[in-house]
Amino acid sequence: MSGYRPLYTIEEDHLILQMIIETGAYYRLRGKQFWVDLSNTGILDRTWMSLKEHYEKYILPKIFSNQYSISRDEKQKLVLAGYQHNNFTADSNDQEDDDQSEEQRESNAF
Repeated sequence: MSGYRPLYTIEEDHLILQMIIETGAYYRLRGKQFWVDLSNTGILDRTWMSLKEHYEKYILPKIFSNQYSISRDEKQKLVLAGYQHNNFTADSNDQEDDDQSEEQRESNAF
C-alpha cells in the first residue's frame, strides 16, 4: 500500500511538544516554516504536513489530558498561540460567559 505510514506514537507526540517548547515556537505553529524545520531535523521520519496536521487534529484537542507530561503553563501557551477554541480551553465556561455578555450588549444596543 503506497503512502501508508504507521500511526503516531505517544513518544512522537512528546517529541513534537518538546521541540515546540525548547525552541519557543508557539507563535510559529500556524505557519509552515517551523514544521518544515522540524521535519528536516530527521528526529521524526514524517513530512512537515503530516506533523502539522497531527498536531492540530490530535495533539492540541487533547492537550489538557494527562497523557502529556508538560506543565499547565506550557499547555496554556500552546492553546493561546493562535489555536484557542472552546474545545481546547480548560475553562470553557469563561468563553460561554463572554458570549452571554456580548449577546446582552447587542440586545441593549437596540
